[in-house]
Amino acid sequence: MTSGSVLRRCFHNPGRVTIISTIRGKRPYYNKSPTTFKSELFCPFCPGNEKYTPPATLALHISTNGKYVFFSEKESGEISTWVVRVFPNKYPALAPKLNINLAYGYHEVLVETRIHNEEKYLKDPRNVYFALKTLKERIKRILEDPKIKHVIVIKNKGVRAGASITHPHLQIFANTFIPPEIGNEIFGFKRFFEENSECPLCYLLSTYRELIYYSNESFASLIAYAPRVPYETYIVPFKHTFSFLNISDNEMYDLSTTLSRTLLTLKKVLGDFDYNLWFHTIYDSSLSFYHWHIEILPLTTTWGGYEKGAGVYIVDKFPENVASELRNAISEEK
Repeated sequence: MTSGSVLRRCFHNPGRVTIISTIRGKRPYYNKSPTTFKSELFCPFCPGNEKYTPPATLALHISTNGKYVFFSEKESGEISTWVVRVFPNKYPALAPKLNINLAYGYHEVLVETRIHNEEKYLKDPRNVYFALKTLKERIKRILEDPKIKHVIVIKNKGVRAGASITHPHLQIFANTFIPPEIGNEIFGFKRFFEENSECPLCYLLSTYRELIYYSNESFASLIAYAPRVPYETYIVPFKHTFSFLNISDNEMYDLSTTLSRTLLTLKKVLGDFDYNLWFHTIYDSSLSFYHWHIEILPLTTTWGGYEKGAGVYIVDKFPENVASELRNAISEEK
């Protein structure tokens, strides 16, 4: 069914319920929240402004012979030739030292590129590859701390998404506990596997191929089966693995291409949209039934009381139709 009204439940997170109702798309809208920043006269994440951020816990430098070298700084700005730069958030929610005012953990910023404009950054997948390579290395180092049980990586793009700086950057949160949403997914993956002898995301990839709008050898971009917003996208590896840290270098480049193509395609269809993005991955091999993935939540609609109070999401477009729209947008580029 691609019209009318239907109820769907997320396969890997069964507590999440969506009502797809095309008639809702006929409602009038009288107000849209602004998505633009006030003009930025200064960006602390741009090259040359390193002294306005804490010293880098990790920075990627590419040497003259093309080798990738990771450094850390004692003082901000020591590594002026950085390609990707990671440093503690100046306003952290977590801190790696015992502090009566902060929970234990790590809260860091990963500046993805020296390029201030996201669209320019995304047009060359190598830029994304460098960011992901640095991210993987930083997560590995953080997990050497035995107190850390989970690391989640997020991105807020735009005012509505909670961003305060436009320069492309990720945030890293390392916790001493498993976050509730990850716990819900672990439960969902485990239950689905026990009932069906199959991973729910593997099942989604093989059974609902009409939801896929971009793919390469290693990854697929698809619209969520039970989306919270009409263009909610998953980026999923075809090879079942529980952790982002398990991917090979070739797979990393495929992921870079997938992520850049996905975001640019969404931008082509939606315009300059705000979004939240996060990596859902675990690091415990005993939970191998889990399938790591990236979720992208374009903020094209505003949740009302029903969504917030009941946890039931109403969308006005069928995922199959949205995926077709995005496939067409990609085919027009060829």
